[in-house]
Amino acid sequence: MAMYGRVRKDFLGVKSVKSSIKIRQLVYLAILSSFVIVLGIIIKIQTPVGIFTPMCDAGVFVTALFFGPSSGLVVGAFSGFLIDFLSGAYEWMFFSLIIHALQGFIVGWSLKKNFLSKRNSHVYHFILGSLMMVAGYALSGNFLYGWTLSIAQVPNNIIQTGLGIVIAIIVENIIRKIFQKIRINKELK
Repeated sequence: MAMYGRVRKDFLGVKSVKSSIKIRQLVYLAILSSFVIVLGIIIKIQTPVGIFTPMCDAGVFVTALFFGPSSGLVVGAFSGFLIDFLSGAYEWMFFSLIIHALQGFIVGWSLKKNFLSKRNSHVYHFILGSLMMVAGYALSGNFLYGWTLSIAQVPNNIIQTGLGIVIAIIVENIIRKIFQKIRINKELK
């Protein structure tokens, strides 16, 4: 009876309520990362200078939009790394980890600070993350193969991230409509 009314602590000394919130957040990020990875592996487009996966960019954008910069960073890092690993593009794994992590963080951070646009348009923030991604892959391509292949990849990366922006905007609108319907249904009950 002496423990009644206190918050129990787990074996690390962390309050149980707080640890369940962190676990829930980790589960959400794992599910989002898995979803992005599966879609990134299924929907990939082969071009003469490589493969591009617009679903990775779209997943990173949507995660950063709804969950913030740290979640965008985590989903970007895991999805970029594992898509390349599972696709057999081993030389790009660590570059993709860093590039997509920074992409997710930059989009989430710029959305949080909202310094690009006072309107409700997220396109400017997505473009900022896209510019980072294109520049990151251009530098990485130069490191791996030289400027010739690096420059040849730029149009593919622009197309990839452009498709990612379009998909992210569509998914964002669908999610917002679903949330509005859920909210309306709760208010009606």
